[in-house]
Amino acid sequence: MRYVLAASLLLFSTTSLMSQWYFGFVGLNYMFGRTVAEKFKYIFPCFCIFGATLKSDMVWTIQDIALGLLTIPNLIAMVFLWPKVRKATKEFFGTPRT
Repeated sequence: MRYVLAASLLLFSTTSLMSQWYFGFVGLNYMFGRTVAEKFKYIFPCFCIFGATLKSDMVWTIQDIALGLLTIPNLIAMVFLWPKVRKATKEFFGTPRT
């Protein structure tokens, strides 16, 4: 059982790191261009090593702060896009579908 757990943890952590690298690369490429995104290839592994050497309490604190900062632009976008979402919702549910 412990080998199954170890293999599952290894696969989960590896695929999580790959997906986070990909999302970061694509996001930076979209927002700032290819040159910034290319630098991310070298910075991301450094942050992974840095995070692996910290105590877990510090990693969770940094993660909580980062996630909290990510909610700010999302909340601002929700406030500005609310009228469009409301209009689209009324149009979708207001017209009969055939």
